[in-house]
Amino acid sequence: MKWNPHIHTIVTEGAMGDVNIFKKFDFISYNALRKRFQKILLDLLEKSLNSKNFKILKNFIYKKSNKGFYVYAEKKYNQSTEKMIEYAVRYTGKPAMAESRILDYDGE
Repeated sequence: MKWNPHIHTIVTEGAMGDVNIFKKFDFISYNALRKRFQKILLDLLEKSLNSKNFKILKNFIYKKSNKGFYVYAEKKYNQSTEKMIEYAVRYTGKPAMAESRILDYDGE
């Protein structure tokens, strides 16, 4: 099988500010989303690993992937709230890896 780490997310089409007024967005830039996803993920890895070697790798990744990480985003999911909840639960309600794929476990 191919090594294909990936993340499933649901992004709202709006946000609330300090005054709690919901502002709807009809457009989210793929370019901005790609670059932001790359930065946040690499920054979290750097902080977690706290390694000088990772900083070298991080710089290499930025040079190699100057458009950001790949993001597949469907246009809109025009479904009811209940259907959106079902969609989200389908991914969060089961483990990220099937038990049958785990070859060994050391107890930790």
